Amino acid sequence: MPLSLKLCCLWFAGVLLPVACWAQTPESEDWNAKFQATYIWQHKRPLAAAYSGPNSLSSEREKSYSFSSTAFLGFRPWTGGEFYINPQVSQGTPFSNETGLGAFTSGDLSAAHDGPPPTLSLTRIFLSQTWGFGGDKEGIESDANQLAGKVDRRRLVLTAGYLYVLDVFDDNAFSHDLRTPGDSRSRTTTMTGRSAPVDSCNRRYPASARSTRGSSGTTATSSKSNAATR
Repeated sequence: MPLSLKLCCLWFAGVLLPVACWAQTPESEDWNAKFQATYIWQHKRPLAAAYSGPNSLSSEREKSYSFSSTAFLGFRPWTGGEFYINPQVSQGTPFSNETGLGAFTSGDLSAAHDGPPPTLSLTRIFLSQTWGFGGDKEGIESDANQLAGKVDRRRLVLTAGYLYVLDVFDDNAFSHDLRTPGDSRSRTTTMTGRSAPVDSCNRRYPASARSTRGSSGTTATSSKSNAATR
């Protein structure tokens, strides 16, 4: 049975409120659950156009929106192992049915499905294994797709699964998340230069090995991936 956007918002609000009140910052955890919900609304004034075609941006007044809500669920199946899965509900309506522009006016629209009704999808599912090789202990804070705990400064981390290309190849905090104010305006700010084949939401099946050594936290990363298609 299709759900309305209002019912989805109310349901996620009912889930998020008690979780936010109960949230703590443990030093170590065997599981965690984080959530996000984003709603972006945009408006376009009428514009003059000498001519318009079926693939042109409409010259009429338009409204656009996107809604997405994601659950970041993780648990530790064994020592050093971490398993994560991110189900997501999304829907949206772009300007002019995504025609007439060189990029999305909102980065969140690149992952949203035309609605209503909202669409349930799986944005990430991956496994991470950490091997410690000594050195001082380093604290890892609880976060989305990150379990709190202590790890060796010298360690090797192997990650494999279905996730975003930027999760593996890019850690630029200034242009990384399509839902942040700066990056949400256009998908091109975060995806410029991407030439690898991916699915419609920029996901692949990558495997990444990351080595961290020494007190300075120097890291080296090696990655390999296969294209995801649908």
